[in-house]
Amino acid sequence: MSELRIERVVTLQQARDWQLVHNTIIPTHLLSVLQVHERAKVNRLFTAHLGDTLVGCSTVRPPDEDTTRATVIARILPAHRRQGLGTRLHRHGLDQAPFLGGDGIETCVLASNEEGIAFALAAGYVETERYLLPGDTVPYVVLALPQLLRPARPEEAGELSALALRSKAHRGYDETFLAACREELTLRPEDTSRTVVAEQDGRVVGFVTLAGEPPVGELAMLFVDPPAIGRGIGSLLHARATATATLEGFTRLTVTADPHAEAFYLARGARRTGSEPSGSIPGRELPLLTIDL
Repeated sequence: MSELRIERVVTLQQARDWQLVHNTIIPTHLLSVLQVHERAKVNRLFTAHLGDTLVGCSTVRPPDEDTTRATVIARILPAHRRQGLGTRLHRHGLDQAPFLGGDGIETCVLASNEEGIAFALAAGYVETERYLLPGDTVPYVVLALPQLLRPARPEEAGELSALALRSKAHRGYDETFLAACREELTLRPEDTSRTVVAEQDGRVVGFVTLAGEPPVGELAMLFVDPPAIGRGIGSLLHARATATATLEGFTRLTVTADPHAEAFYLARGARRTGSEPSGSIPGRELPLLTIDL
């Protein structure tokens, strides 16, 4: 499959491309190029191309007077659905959202777009409301990701350590391997001071930890509980960590990644810069990655 090229709307042609996708998928609310241009001043608008072919568009909208959440909307033209493009475009939006503030993520789908609603539900969103714009006959469905990102608490160190082991085991490692990794994956209460957790329905489902001092730090740990994998939680934690690091004055983060997780980081802009000996398994080399902020 060709690389999905996602570009922010800046030029007139990009605005026209974004308009084409929007008006195809939302025929009840057609926008002019001028209206798209005005939206781009407030929101982050993106087009998506597969090679030279326009396949979709997205919107990342900051919180406003109507919602305390950032809004992420990914749209793929019907002819290009069921190829994983929506997942990739949505993931890109999740990576953008933490920079806009807010206390969560939501999306908005036209009620007649059954595929779009199914996609959102599969990604872990839950419906929160429906509303009808003046003059419209088809309502919009608002769905939210029911998770909260918050600082970890010292008393959660044991719980987070157990989550890290479960997540590592999900990669297919045996008990001998996991026993060797246990010490390296153990958090102590003092380690939680720079840890952010994702909480869903009152339960911790993932966490990320930063280490080091500016300008170069380390994304030390990022784990998602196996039942919650595939819902965008890893993307949210990654984006929160990089946004926090940027605000704290870091210019670069390193990651010593599990080989199974290397693709996750590369897809979010990391680059491989070498290898690093495992801290748990003698003779094992791990990918060393760099995230430029």
